[in-house]
Amino acid sequence: MCSWEEMMQRKIELLAFLSLFLLAPAVVAQEDAVTVFQQVSPSVVRLHNAASTGTGVVLTKQGIILTNAHVVSNPLPFECTAEVMKDGKRQTVIFKKVKVTKVHKELDLALVQIDPAEHNAILGPCRLSRQKAVTGQRLYAIGNPATESNITLNKTITEGLLSGVDRDIEGAKYYQISAAINPGNSGGPLSDRTGAVVGIVTLKLSDVDNVGFAIPLFDIQMADFEPYTRKTIDADRAVALLKKAEKLMEQVRLQSNKENRGEAEQSLEMLLLRAILFQNCEEAALYDPNNEEVFNQLGLLCFLGQSFPAAQAYMLESIRLQPFGQSRPYEILYKSMIKQDREENSVVVRMETLAKFSNAAIFWDELGIFLIVKGYAKEGVYCFLHGAVVAKQRGDRASEQRLLGHLKQYATLLSQSERESLIMPDSEVWGNVHKIMQCNTKALQAGEGAVTAEFASLMEDEIGAKLKPSTQRVRFFSLLPPAEEQLADARIALLKGSFDTAIELAEKATQLSNEKKIARGALLVRAGSLQSQGFKVAVQPGKRVAANVYFHGAAKAYRELRDQYGPLSNKERDAISLAIYNEACAYGVENNSTKALESLREAFQSGYRDVQAAANDTDFASLKDMAEFQSLIREFQR
Repeated sequence: MCSWEEMMQRKIELLAFLSLFLLAPAVVAQEDAVTVFQQVSPSVVRLHNAASTGTGVVLTKQGIILTNAHVVSNPLPFECTAEVMKDGKRQTVIFKKVKVTKVHKELDLALVQIDPAEHNAILGPCRLSRQKAVTGQRLYAIGNPATESNITLNKTITEGLLSGVDRDIEGAKYYQISAAINPGNSGGPLSDRTGAVVGIVTLKLSDVDNVGFAIPLFDIQMADFEPYTRKTIDADRAVALLKKAEKLMEQVRLQSNKENRGEAEQSLEMLLLRAILFQNCEEAALYDPNNEEVFNQLGLLCFLGQSFPAAQAYMLESIRLQPFGQSRPYEILYKSMIKQDREENSVVVRMETLAKFSNAAIFWDELGIFLIVKGYAKEGVYCFLHGAVVAKQRGDRASEQRLLGHLKQYATLLSQSERESLIMPDSEVWGNVHKIMQCNTKALQAGEGAVTAEFASLMEDEIGAKLKPSTQRVRFFSLLPPAEEQLADARIALLKGSFDTAIELAEKATQLSNEKKIARGALLVRAGSLQSQGFKVAVQPGKRVAANVYFHGAAKAYRELRDQYGPLSNKERDAISLAIYNEACAYGVENNSTKALESLREAFQSGYRDVQAAANDTDFASLKDMAEFQSLIREFQR
């Protein structure tokens, strides 16, 4: 007989042996999940725009991506965040050029194209399964749960069992899975334990956890897809939804204004109302993606909710659909850009807005205030004068009084001769407005989409929209003397970021007049343009040295201003000291230590205050160990 100790030892050994069988499935499942994620994850991408996000899976090295049609049904421009091989290592990049090429004739599937050459990268395609999955099979869903970041992929993997292979939903067959499906996972791959993709995750039951559905891929063929076009499904339904939304929009607008002024707190009721409004408008966009008013309302709603990138995206789409429609998309667009510190682009939109809606006093008023803030007093007062006349012509007494008040207030910034030069009859001012309106009418009749060339370029850069630019020149400042008109246009070009144009117009102004004020103004435009162009070039990869020619030119122009056109304002003194500091940086990059030290001393003497930044500036790397440089830093740190 066995002793009690021997019996217990045998039981322990038996339990340990049995535990291997009990624990083995969990260990194997965990290992399978790791293997599947390692194999499939590089093929999983994130598709996103200002309003939505989803997942896709790379099919080919040439950049064909499979996803759900509903993921990319939003008509705003998409970007694609993907994991690629670049420069011999795995990196995460964002593809800006994303095109929906085809949709499935019957199923919620779409093909999207990106170009690997955009990043000189290699894509990792997935492996598709051509076998039908079986009930009870363990499957894995990989996707990108919705996040605030467009850069981070945040891929997750969930596992579950295939609980049904032929679930019928509205006439289509789906795989039913027990894996947890999160928002943002739509369009992602459903894989078996070998890493082969068996389906595309498409939806989940909103009130039931761990019940999701995927579209089987075993019998999907490329011939099942047709070219994608933005179709109007039900225009009447879209209009009805818009009318429903419009009844509530004014209530939301008034409440948002109160919240922004601190007169009211954000309420749960208002949050729900905004959500309902947004849902109505998005549904309208689904029924009629070619109705610009849909995107007008969505953009306004996002702007009131301070979602400025989304507001910008919706208004760009509204303008693309109807470039000569309402003024609101333009107004919200440039205000959204201002909120995102995109001032140069906002000025481009401002001027296009004024070109198309010069008979609206508000745009003259807002441009006038902007120009006053920028230090261009005469151009600002000129705008107030035009706005006041427009308001008077339209019988808008309140706007007329407001603009006359601005006119009186800011005319004090002008000299007596400047004020006298702006005294002109209303008929003359209205005649200028009428000429601008005629340019707009001619552009519309000619099938042109943009009155200004810069706006046409902006639309193409932002969303790829090719609006034909007008061949006419819109003369906003035609009532000023010729040289002053050229100088005003040069200042607007500078504010737009059109630096070469600004310099050219400033030079024309000096050719038309030898007045000191014209020469001074033109020199400021030239100096500012060179300085700004230098900054723009310097931040481009591999262009730091190329920026030096602009910094040298800016310093020369600002010195001329200092030496010949005093007295200087505080703003001008700051600009001069910065320009000379940038010249010192340019000499530092060029390894000209003598000139660098001379310019750096001059910059400090001119008022450049950030001595510590100079001490740490990498442009002075070649000077860091020089006693003269260290002594100069110590001298001005005191």
